[in-house]
Amino acid sequence: MNGSGVDDLLSVLFDAVPEGPALFPEEMLTDFPRKLAIGDVIREKYFKVLHDELPHDLAVRVGEIVENGDEWTIYADVLVNRPTQKGIVIGDKGRLLRKVKREATQDLEQMFECKIKLELWIKVEKNWAKNHWILKQLGYV
Repeated sequence: MNGSGVDDLLSVLFDAVPEGPALFPEEMLTDFPRKLAIGDVIREKYFKVLHDELPHDLAVRVGEIVENGDEWTIYADVLVNRPTQKGIVIGDKGRLLRKVKREATQDLEQMFECKIKLELWIKVEKNWAKNHWILKQLGYV
């Protein structure tokens, strides 16, 4: 396969299917829930520094977003399965936690175009991945 004819195929397909009504308002960029997007950014920062150390044992639950004009305060819990993992996620003297907060804050400020204050708490929730209620709060169910 070399990709020849793809443009012709696309043209035929777009001509055959009528354009439907818009599903979302034009100013709406995504229908992905804001809390899930914020949790994904924070979790990504942890994965970036922890690599394979806690691949599936870490989740982020965004509890509340307080909007005060162009400044948001975001309260979120970082969930781990075991108490020993809590120290890993916090890091030596809290350095890892501060690094994650700093990097996530920068990304979130760019994403939402406002000032962000990020409040993270590390919580041990044994077997959170098997708890239906927690999975629902995380947006996985």
